[in-house]
Amino acid sequence: ELMVVESLPQAQPPHAQGPSEPNLDTVQTELNGLLGEGAVRFENGKARIEPSSYSILDEIARVLREAPVTSARVEGHTDDSGQADYNKTISLSRAQAVVDYLVQQGIGPDRLEAVGVGQERPAAPNDTRAGRMKNRRVEIIVR
Repeated sequence: ELMVVESLPQAQPPHAQGPSEPNLDTVQTELNGLLGEGAVRFENGKARIEPSSYSILDEIARVLREAPVTSARVEGHTDDSGQADYNKTISLSRAQAVVDYLVQQGIGPDRLEAVGVGQERPAAPNDTRAGRMKNRRVEIIVR
């Protein structure tokens, strides 16, 4: 005699991500939303973060605190004004300034990496003021 047993949905194993641990896509989407155009601003020609950017960086720190298993690469980008070597250097200094700020907000330094991309990966053509503004940016990529 054959007995048919309906398959019941399996309970999530204990190691599965629960609601307290957002997945990487969710975290990345939230960070991208916070890092809109010109979200993190720096003093002209310097790696000093403008105070108007602190509230956005505080929100980014909150997102990273709520996803403690994630690490993040903080990338600094520039437009193509000036020398490529200088742009690479200032973009790294600015990325490091963001990392330093996030560490001050309680994010472990072992979770963060600063990368200076310079003008190598433009988000828009550099032939207009609007395009150059889009290219001067900070991106945070979680992994």
